[in-house]
Parts: sequence; structure tokens; C-alpha cells
Amino acid sequence: MALYSVKTITHSKELVINLDTVKQFLRIDHDYEDEVLKILIKAATKTFESYTGKAIIKQCLQVIYFKYDAEKLLLPVIPVIEVQKAEINNYEEVWSEIDKSVCVVENNKLYFRNFVYYKNFRITYNAGIATSEFEIPEDMKTAVLKNIAYLYDNRGDSTICGIQENRFFESLYKQFRDISFII
Repeated sequence: MALYSVKTITHSKELVINLDTVKQFLRIDHDYEDEVLKILIKAATKTFESYTGKAIIKQCLQVIYFKYDAEKLLLPVIPVIEVQKAEINNYEEVWSEIDKSVCVVENNKLYFRNFVYYKNFRITYNAGIATSEFEIPEDMKTAVLKNIAYLYDNRGDSTICGIQENRFFESLYKQFRDISFII
């Protein structure tokens, strides 16, 4: 099992679902809860991305794999659009960029041609299902909207516990989750 850390380099400032669509879905015709709704949109998006491992809107990520010695890496956030940079760090603690042509992405796994063991790998890549709200599949938008509605209806309710929420999120998002193994 690989040890790694993930850092988001850039993330879209665009909301996954625009505020007007959320207000229409929730049947809200006033503006005084707009900031709360924006927070709920971001929370529902984060929940989706955490549960499924998929970025909804394109983002740039950097992953550092520590002491990894396999020919392929499973990238933690998918779907992979492109690898921007691949770097290695052997024992000098200095990062050296390697030719991207050595890296091949297939089914969200990163393969190395002519693999040689290195202490650490640092991969910078773009991942995301869409580049704007208009490209997001409708079933995915609907699941996120239902999550927003749930959060809106239960805001401030301290009787809703984590187990109930987990089952709700799982029922919404399990259809979008891929289980991958490196063989």
C-alpha cells in the first residue's frame, strides 16, 4: 500500500451548481440566505468528491508518493485529464523532473515506461469530470442537489447523527463511486 499526500494546486472558483438552480430546486424566492446556500453547495460538492474520489470541476492536484516501488500508481482523484509534471526524488532530497513521455495514464492509473525505483514520486496532474457547470451530467447534478436539500432542511438539527448522514450520502453517491485495485 502506498503512502501519499495530496495537495490541491488550483480549484475552480465556479460553484458546481449555480445559486439560481439551487434556489429553484429548494423553492426559495428570497436572497437573504444566499451565503448559506453557497456554503451548502461547497459542502455538498466536497462530500461528493470525498466519497467518490472524483473531481467534479477540473482541478490541478499534486500527489507525493513516499517510498513507492511499483511500476504503476493509482492516482487518488479521478478522472485524470493529463499529467502536467512528473518528478522523482532519490536520496539527495532534490526533486528532478522526468520526461512526461515516460508516464502513461490508462484507466486512471499512471504507468512508468522503463521503471527504476526512486525514493519518492511527485506527480502534478489535472483531474475532473467537467470544465464548467454546463458539462456536469444531470444525474450527478441531481444527486448533489438532493444533498444540498438535505443539508438545508437539517441545518442546525443536532439530532441528525453521522451514521444517518453517511447512509444518506452513500445512497446518493454510490452509483458514482468506482472501486479500483492495482494488480
